[in-house]
Amino acid sequence: MTDQQISAMTAGTPTATDTFPFQRGGMANYQASGSALGAGTILLPYVAPGTSGNVLTSNGSAWTSAAAAGGIEYSTNDNDIFRLDSAGASGWTGTINGAPSGAVVTYTNVSGNKNTLVSASTSQIAKQRLYNTTRGNYGLISTSNGSTTITLTQNAPADWANGDTITTLSPTVNQAGWVDLEFVSGISDSDTGIIGQFFILDSAAANKPARVHPFEAYVTSKIQQTYTQVANVYMTGVFFIKLSESVFSCYWGLGTSSDTGTFALRILAEF
Repeated sequence: MTDQQISAMTAGTPTATDTFPFQRGGMANYQASGSALGAGTILLPYVAPGTSGNVLTSNGSAWTSAAAAGGIEYSTNDNDIFRLDSAGASGWTGTINGAPSGAVVTYTNVSGNKNTLVSASTSQIAKQRLYNTTRGNYGLISTSNGSTTITLTQNAPADWANGDTITTLSPTVNQAGWVDLEFVSGISDSDTGIIGQFFILDSAAANKPARVHPFEAYVTSKIQQTYTQVANVYMTGVFFIKLSESVFSCYWGLGTSSDTGTFALRILAEF
């Protein structure tokens, strides 16, 4: 609005639709539902509300509308994080036998228990990583027939070939028997940790451990664990674990060379 228009208005009676510019004390640049911010200038900048539940968040130099950080969200997911039935101790190594066919990898057993590859359900929300140490990459195990083939969640990487060494052993934790679990559903990408519950049973022996560890270099003090107290009775325990790239590591000490146990992890909450 020009000075001439303002002069004309002051000579008469302003109407409800007359608008004064912000420079003249008006509210012409007010944004509907926006939050006004001080900017040291005549015109105020605004932040739109964004997604429901967002809060004003500082990035160190400006304010933005962003999802609220922190807090615990209790899980209603009915699927296991991970579960094995009739399994032995964690950790397995083999070699690829022939070229992979899509997501199916045929293998030759080298060491460890093949039944640790056999997930109780393909609906589990985390998958065991299968590392190809020859190629330096990995896939995620969907399931296995427990004898000669592994089915990945996606086609095997293009460079996987006959004779490559594959293993579930974690190169990050780098201790005997430790494997890595990667969430594929059931949590938010922004989650930095979960609260979970162990379930472990060994039909043959007591004092068998279930353990978790962050996805990082092994430190004994970072282990959380529970043990079977007597044979053929479930033991449970609660754990709080940090996530890195939606991954954490675990270990189960069931059986010896036989498939005598059940190992399961459930999610209680995420944060």
